[in-house]
Amino acid sequence: MAPLPPLATPTGGSSAPLPPRTARSGCCSAHTCSPAAWRARLSWSALRDGLAFWLLGLANNSGYVIMLACANEISNGGVGMVYLAAVLPALVIKATAPYWFSKAPYGARATAVALLAAAAFLCVGLGTSFIPQILGVCLASLQSGLGEASTLALAGAYPGHRTLLTCWSSGTGFAGPFGYAWVAGWHTLGGLSLRKTVLAANVIPAVWSVAQ
Repeated sequence: MAPLPPLATPTGGSSAPLPPRTARSGCCSAHTCSPAAWRARLSWSALRDGLAFWLLGLANNSGYVIMLACANEISNGGVGMVYLAAVLPALVIKATAPYWFSKAPYGARATAVALLAAAAFLCVGLGTSFIPQILGVCLASLQSGLGEASTLALAGAYPGHRTLLTCWSSGTGFAGPFGYAWVAGWHTLGGLSLRKTVLAANVIPAVWSVAQ
């Protein structure tokens, strides 16, 4: 059997070298771990976006936590109903979001979140009976579910979405102690009435609007 002819080489007599393989360590490549990449991550725009998403997470969940902290004041004999009202509306929003989010732009949803939060605090703060106050809890739950689903979807449009999601998660986690500290500091320890404590929390939807 005749031997196979040798492989042809490019002009110049030597084969072109293969490009060097990128060294990887876990999910971090040489490019993303370079000093220039780290400087880009720490740029002003990245810090601004990270802070904004942290504040959005804090503002989004604080109202829900404040309602839970006030559950005994809202309904001394039906705390379970308050907890149910704080959970079910948010679940409805999250379950139905894929069917109608595309028809409502993010700006409209963000505005609705701020309005729902303000309305929730007004209902609980100004309400003198169980019905308007439990309505306020439901509105806070709607606000929380709508804000969470909308902001998480928005994060995917940013190049550094993983970092932004981390900032969001940190803000939502901080909302727990913040919400209880708000009620404990102003109402339980400070002696401020529940009405004034809840109405003062309208600063939270203002923070949400500023962070957009």
